[in-house]
Amino acid sequence: MTISALSYNVLYDGLETVAVEWPERVDDVAALIDVHEPVLVGLQECWMGQAGDLRERLPGYDWFGENRDIGEHTPIGVRRDAATIVDTETFWLAPDRTDRRPAWDATLPRLATHVTVEHSSTGDRLEHYNVHLDVDGPRARVESARILRDQFLQHDAPVVLTGDCNCRPDSAAYDVLTDALADTRETARVRHGPLETYHGYDRPKAKRIDYVFASPTLDPHAHAVLTDTAANWLSASDHWPVLTRFEPRG
Repeated sequence: MTISALSYNVLYDGLETVAVEWPERVDDVAALIDVHEPVLVGLQECWMGQAGDLRERLPGYDWFGENRDIGEHTPIGVRRDAATIVDTETFWLAPDRTDRRPAWDATLPRLATHVTVEHSSTGDRLEHYNVHLDVDGPRARVESARILRDQFLQHDAPVVLTGDCNCRPDSAAYDVLTDALADTRETARVRHGPLETYHGYDRPKAKRIDYVFASPTLDPHAHAVLTDTAANWLSASDHWPVLTRFEPRG
């Protein structure tokens, strides 16, 4: 099953400090996705209105994502000519997965978006999860990672996780996630782009917090941090998107 997955924190509309405002950069965000043609897309920091704007500009994708009460959600897009969404799920990263309140030391409520997709040419199924873990709560990140890990281990089909995990590779949350899935940057045969994924338009503050993780049964051919710039020579977000391309094993 040949497939590709993109993780992209698109920066909340209205909270830009250095980036241009959303109406002036939405076309660049959409064009980046369109040019690289990922089969799976996981977005973070995406208000419902931003998601609607991207749906209009990316008609070749089917989307699923539920509102997180404060407007942001973590939608997943699936390229229609390559795969089909056959099941969907949203659950909250909390001791009670139906509890929409912030859990542990989290500042905000956090959720996971999950879709099951079927590859158009092979009929193979894949589980795609997309998350935005809490920025302030280290315990919340670890506990959320444990919930996700336990969920991943229940699947027979391969799993891909995209997300802004707000943690670095030397963190406890990262260690929990890599109990079940591989960090595709570490296992890909080809790597392209910088190590860092959040740049904030300030290189000294850049850090690696955005990931594509995958089951060991998937074979990551290439991993890239995409430093595409717009016509104004700026990134369309304060995060670089992360892309992994997988090939069939064998």
